[in-house]
Amino acid sequence: MGNILRHELRANFKGTLLWALALSAMTYTFMYLFPSIAHEHAKWDSLVNQLPKGVLSGFGMNVLQISNIFGYYGTQVYALLVLFVAIYAVLLFSGLLAREESEGTIEFLIGRPITRSDIFFGKTIAAVALAIGCNALLFLATWASFAQFHTRPFALAVLAWFSVGLLLVTLVFGFLGLLIGVLLPRPRTLNSLAIGLAFLTYFFGVASAMSHKLHILRYASPYQFVDQTTIVQHKAIPAGDWIGLLALCAILAAAAYGYYRTKDLTA
Repeated sequence: MGNILRHELRANFKGTLLWALALSAMTYTFMYLFPSIAHEHAKWDSLVNQLPKGVLSGFGMNVLQISNIFGYYGTQVYALLVLFVAIYAVLLFSGLLAREESEGTIEFLIGRPITRSDIFFGKTIAAVALAIGCNALLFLATWASFAQFHTRPFALAVLAWFSVGLLLVTLVFGFLGLLIGVLLPRPRTLNSLAIGLAFLTYFFGVASAMSHKLHILRYASPYQFVDQTTIVQHKAIPAGDWIGLLALCAILAAAAYGYYRTKDLTA
């Protein structure tokens, strides 16, 4: 299992680093604009309030103000980051096992003195480590941009909870991608499906916040369990929400492992 883990870390390190740098650059660029917006907060708050109420509710701008650094980060940056880390995660995890089958290298792997469990856990642990590393680099970049561009003192603990939210979204969609990759080992199809699910559930989350009639859609969107409004207002993610997301990760991982162990890998 150790050889597989090291191979996957090397194979996916560059792609993960590029994602982390791109998201960090995006965060820094957006935060660079914050001081000027905070300086002219009256004008910006007036412009934001002219947006339809549904749009304001969908992105938390009915509660959070962009003249506040956490309000600005939550509505202008974090709301995009959760979608991008979900896409990164499904692309990374969905190809772990499907790639071996589509390229025909699975026969070589199972012909060696290693078990299916070794293959599964070696690849999965590597992907989880890369996902944690990506989020750690993004947190450091975000912290640096906050430290440089803040106009008032900010609570580091709240920023840390935002990063926890991003990591939870990464893991949920990662394990969802892993399950999809096991069930549907065709790269073009599974990539389209996985990314489509990331966008669809994001839309469900926004729609559930825009209208009380669609509130039930919240439970179909992992994003809403780590939404920016809750983090800023409560200075944390409620225990029930993060525990529920971790439980969902465990269920998705168990389902993927269970199916992978009994699957005919050489058919």
